[in-house]
Amino acid sequence: MKTKELVLNETPEGDLFFQIPDDVLERLDWQEGDDIEFHEKDDGFILKKVKYANVELDLDEEMFNRVAKMAHENDITFNKQIENIMKEFIAHADAEWNDELIDPFKKMGK
Repeated sequence: MKTKELVLNETPEGDLFFQIPDDVLERLDWQEGDDIEFHEKDDGFILKKVKYANVELDLDEEMFNRVAKMAHENDITFNKQIENIMKEFIAHADAEWNDELIDPFKKMGK
């Protein structure tokens, strides 16, 4: 694993930013505008490019409006709201699935 030190700069508004060297961007195949996630690790961060998958949803008008309202209330985009809903659903399904693995007789009432 290669380690690079980056200079942390501050804007007049107090926002922090850093420049990723061109050779690193090229090696990682990162482009300007890519979404990057920060994950804490020990005394630093790991940066990962967000990989998106297209998922087609069939929402009726009522459901679309409910999700749009939730996104507005949470001050996020419609797509981010859908992503949050899907993550919550998957986490809930995973928890139920893990419970069944731990106690397969739980649902059977034994």
